[in-house]
Amino acid sequence: MDSTGHRNSLHDKIGSNYFEKICLRGVSNLNAMCGDRLWAFERAVGAFLEGFDDREERNVQTKTECEKLCLFETSFTCRSAEFDESINICRLSREDRRSQPAAFRRQPGSTVDYLENQCVRSLPDCRYNVREGTAVISMDELQFAASQGECEALCDQARGFTCRAFTYAMEEKRCYLSGDDSISLSSAPLIAKRDAVYAEKQCSISQCEDGLFTFEKVTGHFLRSAQQVGLAMAASPGVTLECGARCLEAGSDCPAFTLDYNSMKCFKLDRNTQGRGSELSAREGQSYFEKICLRGNVRGCEGRAWAFDRRPGKELRGFDDLKLPLVQSRRDCMEECLAQRRFDCRSAEYDTQTAECRLSSEDRRSRPSDFVDAPSTVEYLENQCLPSESRCNFKSVPNSYPRYLDIVLSLVSDEVDCERRCYEYSDFICRSFSYYPSGSQCFISGDDRGSAGNEALMSRPGTNYYERSCLVAGGPGPGTSPSNPQGRCAVGRAEFEKVTGYELQGQREYPLLRGHNPGLAVQCANQCKIDPRCHGFNFNYKLNECTALEGDADPTRIDIRQVPGVAYFEGVCLRGAGCGMAWTFERHVNRELRGFTNAHYITGSKTECEDRCLDERSFICR
Repeated sequence: MDSTGHRNSLHDKIGSNYFEKICLRGVSNLNAMCGDRLWAFERAVGAFLEGFDDREERNVQTKTECEKLCLFETSFTCRSAEFDESINICRLSREDRRSQPAAFRRQPGSTVDYLENQCVRSLPDCRYNVREGTAVISMDELQFAASQGECEALCDQARGFTCRAFTYAMEEKRCYLSGDDSISLSSAPLIAKRDAVYAEKQCSISQCEDGLFTFEKVTGHFLRSAQQVGLAMAASPGVTLECGARCLEAGSDCPAFTLDYNSMKCFKLDRNTQGRGSELSAREGQSYFEKICLRGNVRGCEGRAWAFDRRPGKELRGFDDLKLPLVQSRRDCMEECLAQRRFDCRSAEYDTQTAECRLSSEDRRSRPSDFVDAPSTVEYLENQCLPSESRCNFKSVPNSYPRYLDIVLSLVSDEVDCERRCYEYSDFICRSFSYYPSGSQCFISGDDRGSAGNEALMSRPGTNYYERSCLVAGGPGPGTSPSNPQGRCAVGRAEFEKVTGYELQGQREYPLLRGHNPGLAVQCANQCKIDPRCHGFNFNYKLNECTALEGDADPTRIDIRQVPGVAYFEGVCLRGAGCGMAWTFERHVNRELRGFTNAHYITGSKTECEDRCLDERSFICR
């Protein structure tokens, strides 16, 4: 027996799911439509999606016929349907209860059933909301995983059903996958489980409340498994802006697009890299653009064609200003970079294995020799929402022009005018250009050899390629930000280490700060950082005053003396990531922690040892 003629016998029961076999007559290509899906539709009795009907069919006799209409719809992607058995009406929609949660209505006792298509591709641009100490109510699949990140990847890659939530039990190394979430379970309370993490997927490609839809760009890459559909472009060459606008207009039907610069053709894709990052492959002359929703401080991203450049398997080594642990997604890491106020975050790195986000005031153009290969789990992210550098020169390469041509500007008088247009261009940061005199055209590109290597150029006799170069001799480097204008650190970033109960003697000193209220140490550290003469300071807690020191401790002499109630703060130049604290290390003279060594390195200095600790990835170096 099934629910046909017995619909009123279906009742809510937490922890129990009802599966009903259906016969889709005349559907010969169901495997092509639904693949390995264990169920084709999710049904919510007495529910509907209000205000998002794209098609209405009358005289539909059964719920199964309505489901078939949804599967065979070709004018749009049918994500859900509603069947009213009292008046035999079937309504189809390109939206569902997750893309439009505010429109989902439950009306117990009504004759309408909500039917959600599980054969359509999942919404991309997802993140996980994590809760500790709880577990999924309905487990549809059990897997074993070595880490929470591996469990998340198993959820993203699940083929039998759309995995909407998972629980990772750390002690058991078990990964519980579920096709349900708080929406399908009507916010039922979760099961308590010790040493477990519950994560629920939230996808926002169809809605971006309090945020901004934009793109991340991967130069010279394409997504292997994606199906392509060509988009007709009015402008050619230089179709990047138009292609991005078409993809934004398409909503959930365009989670990403590929641009072929060789043929100047644009293709919308049926998926993005969510759960399939390894399928992103290098291909000269093409770029992959993935739609993302950014929230928070996105003002600088408004009007930009893309917000971040993304490069898998690369990192900027040695210039991390801030490390953030347990950041849930790459998009969260981007938002942390945009929200940073202590320094201009020019680039970030996200490690999908450790969920660590590293922010930097440098990028691959300011530190090209430190832009190096990284493990495949690491992705380099370059902020394109900052104002473009104004103090730059252009280096020319004769008989060449940009391969990755994004826009063509007309009515340009000469190369000087073309350079000016490049400086002033605001839809993206113009990194290279060429002037085409016979057409009075300026070819502008958001790429250069820093992002595309030597393939950034194509041969064209009689045309000069110009590339922006912002590496000014004697210009600023790490540690020469407004907080350290004179650049006391030739390499690295100015930080402090604290030695409690000691002071440095035998150095030229002068008063730095003094106050009546206690708690002056942080102010002293900030004052020392902006004072070019200050290499460190002694802080007297009894007198609540700090004295600046013009020299460093001599490693060949014992200049540090034990003095109760005083702390010595030594300025150090660190290349590893800081933590935003007034001092990065606490130093204890003639002390060691014996028997708990996790790694051993031979280093040339104390600061090199500290950098090793900051850069350690295999464990948390305390």
